[in-house]
Amino acid sequence: MKKAHKIRIYPNSKQELQFQKTFGCVRFYWNFLLNQR
Repeated sequence: MKKAHKIRIYPNSKQELQFQKTFGCVRFYWNFLLNQR
């Protein structure tokens, strides 16, 4: 049996900014790798 959990987070403004930076970097690198392929 497979189980899944939904977790909701409520980051403050400083944490939210860090998430945006991290996901922006990951998205850039993902697109870079797709172009290399």
